[in-house]
Amino acid sequence: MKRQKRSDDGPTTEEEVAFTVLKADDRATVVLRCSPTPNRIAMVNDAARSLLSDILTDESLQPEFWRAVDGVGRSGEPSESSLKSGENIILAKLRRVVLSEKSYIVVTAKKIQPRPTETPHSNPFLPPSTSDESVQNTLDLYTEAIENDFISQVAGMDSIYLALTSGMTEEGTVTFHAVNRNVAHHFGCPFPFLLRGKTSLDVGMSPTDILQMGLTHARLYDPATQRSSYTYTMMGMNMYCENKTICSGVNLSLIIAHPSGAERPLPLKLDPSQLIPTNQPVRKWNKHQWE
Repeated sequence: MKRQKRSDDGPTTEEEVAFTVLKADDRATVVLRCSPTPNRIAMVNDAARSLLSDILTDESLQPEFWRAVDGVGRSGEPSESSLKSGENIILAKLRRVVLSEKSYIVVTAKKIQPRPTETPHSNPFLPPSTSDESVQNTLDLYTEAIENDFISQVAGMDSIYLALTSGMTEEGTVTFHAVNRNVAHHFGCPFPFLLRGKTSLDVGMSPTDILQMGLTHARLYDPATQRSSYTYTMMGMNMYCENKTICSGVNLSLIIAHPSGAERPLPLKLDPSQLIPTNQPVRKWNKHQWE
């Protein structure tokens, strides 16, 4: 029996076979080249062309997503990235594959629905909506504990960042209720209380980064424990973030932060006798406003 001659119409290489399968996938799928090139997109199917059109057209619109792509390309570890495109909140899953001895990043994406409001605490980015005295007392206690932060100061642990935040009144902007000394020093501020009532925009934080963190927090937020945990890279820092809802509209963030790709400076270790409270006037949140 004669062997049938192979048709030249079908895919012949490993890449072509894989791309043909992925193009037919119902999920939004993109294949990106690992090595930086003028055109990193090796394949994009119709679903991805519709869902991710602006992201794929201009890399500057979603810098965190492209940092995640580069990270997966370097490490080979799968990753996820939350992003916003138009009115859509999108979850993208990234993994590295090798086809014909060439490395690619396969991205599959889907729209996700915002978590429904299940409890009064399920949106920790809204400002406090009550003048309940118990809420104010809670804020006062946390503010004092965060700003004093004796553990970090006495032990010389400059990598611990503490912040009490609320009020994403504008997309990508949150308000500080309180920060510890490490956060204040990071933003060039001599005293933590000076950041009370300041916004992330006031201290030069990127609205894109804040929005990305907010989307990740919302996706991983567990209403039962009122917590979320995730890792993030921002402002040249690798961060492990642990978030906890303290009361309606107020979020406590504990962050372990280390400079990425740089040597850490030697922290200043303070003696407990140096931790003298300042007598300067401070701002306080009271009945929906800063005083």
